[in-house]
Amino acid sequence: MLVGHIQEITRHPVKSFTGEQVQKTKVMDYGLYGDRSHAFKGKNGKFLTITQVPEMVRYQAAFSGDETLDQYPEIKVKTPSGNVLTWGEEAFLEEMERLLKQEAAPVVYHPAHIPVGAIEEENILLVSDASIGELTKLWGKELDGRRFRQNLVISLVNKTPF
Repeated sequence: MLVGHIQEITRHPVKSFTGEQVQKTKVMDYGLYGDRSHAFKGKNGKFLTITQVPEMVRYQAAFSGDETLDQYPEIKVKTPSGNVLTWGEEAFLEEMERLLKQEAAPVVYHPAHIPVGAIEEENILLVSDASIGELTKLWGKELDGRRFRQNLVISLVNKTPF
C-alpha cells in the first residue's frame, strides 16, 4: 500500500546551519550522508547549536562535490551577508569566531560514521506535509517547515497529520 512519496530531502552538513536540498544522497547507518558531519564544540565539550547561538541558522552549508566514503566534498557556507566561505579556511574561522562569541573547536566526523549526539537521537528526521499543514492551521499563520530541521518531508496520500 502506498503511503506517500518523498517531497523533499534536506541534509545539514553543518550542525545548526541551514541545510541543503538534494535530489539524491546515500543513506548511511547514521542517517543521510554527511548530515551534521561538521559542527562546533565549546570549551565544555558540548555541541554549540542554535539553542545557544540562534544566528547559526542564518548560515547555509552545502557540499560542493561528489559523495565519497573516503572524505567529504568541500563545504561552502553562505553567510547572512551573502559571502560564500569554505569550511576550514581562515576567513570562515574568523567569521565563526565573531558569530559564536566564545572559544569553539570545529569538529569533523568521518563519512563512514557520525556518532549519536551530532545527529541528536534519531538517524533520519521525518515530517509530513499534512502535519505541517495542520500546525499552520492551528497556529493561524504560515509555518516554515524548516523549523523542524527535518531530513525528509513526506507527502502523504491520506493527508492525516501527526
